[in-house]
Amino acid sequence: KAQCVVWFAQMGSPVAVQRQYARHYGLEGRAAANVPDSRSIKRWYDEYLERGHGKDLKKPKNWLDEHFRHRWMGRGSWNLPWPPYSPDLLPTHCDFFLWGYIKSIVYRTQPQNLDELQARIQDAFDNLPQEMIDRAIECYERRLQRCIDVDGRNVEQNYADEGNFLP
Repeated sequence: KAQCVVWFAQMGSPVAVQRQYARHYGLEGRAAANVPDSRSIKRWYDEYLERGHGKDLKKPKNWLDEHFRHRWMGRGSWNLPWPPYSPDLLPTHCDFFLWGYIKSIVYRTQPQNLDELQARIQDAFDNLPQEMIDRAIECYERRLQRCIDVDGRNVEQNYADEGNFLP
């Protein structure tokens, strides 16, 4: 219970607490029955605050609010809610096209062993069409410029205009 209260104070999300709990206690991929439900997490946190202990959990955030008003971001920021990393700054187009493309090349036929699999993966990356690489870089540069244009705030994730990367 106590660990969930601390995580909730840090993360502000019962779902994030559930994920952290599952990771911390090795329950990932197992029955969710062992992970506390959202209502319980919120109730435990509220009970903790009612006992007057919550002020200690809020001290770092209060200090940041006081000294860096509207200028700090992170978990629990009231001014700039932001994920622990910015998906806008990651070259995520690799997630959307590259791995599927590489997999289609590597698994045209089933590799016979781990060495063959590793060699096929290396070969697929070594032979990526330059045109595909160039388009991915151009798209990433446009996304970086969007982040600059909005002064670092989250960019709406609508990349339908980014085009097709496959040759």
